[in-house]
Amino acid sequence: MRVGQNENKLNELMQLAKDYPKAFGLMISQGPMVAFLQGLETGVQSPWGSFSAPVYEIQKKLKLTPKEQQIDRQAGQLMADLNQQVMKEGKSIFGPSISNSDVINMLKPGFKESDAPDFIKYLALKHKVTNNFMGRINVAMSEYREKNPDASAYNFFNDKNSPYARLVGEHDATYAALVKKYSPYK
Repeated sequence: MRVGQNENKLNELMQLAKDYPKAFGLMISQGPMVAFLQGLETGVQSPWGSFSAPVYEIQKKLKLTPKEQQIDRQAGQLMADLNQQVMKEGKSIFGPSISNSDVINMLKPGFKESDAPDFIKYLALKHKVTNNFMGRINVAMSEYREKNPDASAYNFFNDKNSPYARLVGEHDATYAALVKKYSPYK
């Protein structure tokens, strides 16, 4: 079920980025004013204390139509859902007690509303490849355990007759081909 939900969310996010590119990456440009605004967004230290302003939110109100603002909100919700899924999976790495610093690190590779639409589509494609293989591995594990009822998960991941190694190899090849073909940064 999770694989199907993630697939639907990724497809919707990619479609929004394709159909409404103006709703993404509002502060992706160069220059001293943009640098100042981005600094203001994250916070500026002064002799009188630190201060920040919701620059990205202000940019949305200034640059996006009401419909584009709704698109931005929907895209933000999809991104939050997808990022939370990654964080749930990352919890096994970080352990049961996750600090604020851990959360920040887990979000770094995730989706951001400030990302360019091409990057969002590219990142979604990469997630789709992994999501697809997670589903295939789940099916393969169920079939393996049906044929080997006394086998543990360890056996599935380490048995030379298990399809796991083949699926991982296919995933890696598919992922590498995707990066080679679709990377917006080649």
